[in-house]
Amino acid sequence: MRKYTFKRWPERKHLGFLEPQYIEAGDRKILCNGFWGPARHFNYMGEGFFCLSVALVFGHFTNLWAWTYFACIVSLFTYHQLDDDKHCEEKYGAEKWAEYKARDKYRIIPGIY
Repeated sequence: MRKYTFKRWPERKHLGFLEPQYIEAGDRKILCNGFWGPARHFNYMGEGFFCLSVALVFGHFTNLWAWTYFACIVSLFTYHQLDDDKHCEEKYGAEKWAEYKARDKYRIIPGIY
């Protein structure tokens, strides 16, 4: 909802107090705070944690079938975030996307990746 609200009403504060920070790329804006402050694809981390919890609940550490879903989602999102970066570079321009990447250094997991 945060990205949707920002796209519709870019000047509206999130939760009534969080001022939006963004990079202008022509007529487009790249949101740089909120969930998109600590990592560029922060939303993928929640799905990853869900898959990890499913693996931990339904299997043992030695049961490979329990880890199949987790392994598939992690590999899918690792590839997908690389593809998203290429798409966003084309959408916003190489210079502006590089500025955003310099500002938000991590891809999915803040402080790690």
